[in-house]
Amino acid sequence: MSLFSSASALYGVGGFVVAWRFYRWYRERKANPNGLPLPPGPKGRPFIDNLLDFPTYKAWLVYDEWTKLYGDIVYFKVLGQPFLLLGSSVTTSNIFEKRSSNYSDRARMPMLCELMGWDWSFALMPYGPRWKHYRRIFHEHFQQNVVHKYNNIHVDATRAFLQRLLEAPEDFIQHTRHLFAATILKITYGIDIQEKDDPFVNAAEVINRSLAEAGNPGSFLVDLFPAMKHIPDWFPGAQWKKKQLTGSA
Repeated sequence: MSLFSSASALYGVGGFVVAWRFYRWYRERKANPNGLPLPPGPKGRPFIDNLLDFPTYKAWLVYDEWTKLYGDIVYFKVLGQPFLLLGSSVTTSNIFEKRSSNYSDRARMPMLCELMGWDWSFALMPYGPRWKHYRRIFHEHFQQNVVHKYNNIHVDATRAFLQRLLEAPEDFIQHTRHLFAATILKITYGIDIQEKDDPFVNAAEVINRSLAEAGNPGSFLVDLFPAMKHIPDWFPGAQWKKKQLTGSA
């Protein structure tokens, strides 16, 4: 490599670093214009922040240690993406119930919503007119005053669950999963599922596993760098895009 090429590459990397630092400074300044102090949390490293500390397996164990160390509200960043960890039901209630008007939005999830197509899901929609419309519809059918119309479904499913539990108590986990699936599919779609190997239940379990993986923060870099969603499937190193086919809506 010539001296000119080396210098050009060095300038290019240096320019990218400067631009990246400026972008992060601007975004943080815009999010916190008054420079208010942030909640405590693990100390990050230059450029990558808490990337090396960020758990992707059994994350709740790490989060539990952090809340014991830093308190009920823990702040950390991964590659410039801020995260706020709530460590108690009291804190969660204060923020998401008593101050719901300030914190009702959803985080952008490129893998789950934009690539796997789950942006239609009421639970994953960003706060806005569409979400409010869906919430009104949901409230009409599941508010406290009307849920009694599903009592018969719950009773029938519970009786079947208890009978299966009596006959094969060692399969408690499977019976419980069947109970939840039977109740949800009957109320939502009017489907009566089979006792074993129901195709709807099997499909739902495959999708749920994919959703759990895609919904776990840090599992896919595209959630931190949304522009990566434009990488073609055939591009070297893009095997992660095959995951979107497994749990696509």
